[in-house]
Amino acid sequence: MIRCATGSAPVDASTLGGTVTSSKWRVDPFSTGVLFTGWKDLAELGLSRWLIPDGYLPLTVIEPRTWLLRVGWRRHGLVPCSELPTARMFEH
Repeated sequence: MIRCATGSAPVDASTLGGTVTSSKWRVDPFSTGVLFTGWKDLAELGLSRWLIPDGYLPLTVIEPRTWLLRVGWRRHGLVPCSELPTARMFEH
């Protein structure tokens, strides 16, 4: 379930009817995805966070309090920016 929630972060703009046309952005630059530190692509590039775009007004993000949301989910690997939620993820 956590993977489903984090997997939806990069596509916020497209689900709201917007688009991200610049190929330099791997995540929606105006979503909370730029603040998420669990991207596999960040680790591969040696970065701790994405560059914040000009004009970005940070959205309110509350750091997780539970072990599962802070640390535990990482045991299954970081999330690649190319990973999108699939119907299979929502099957019970």
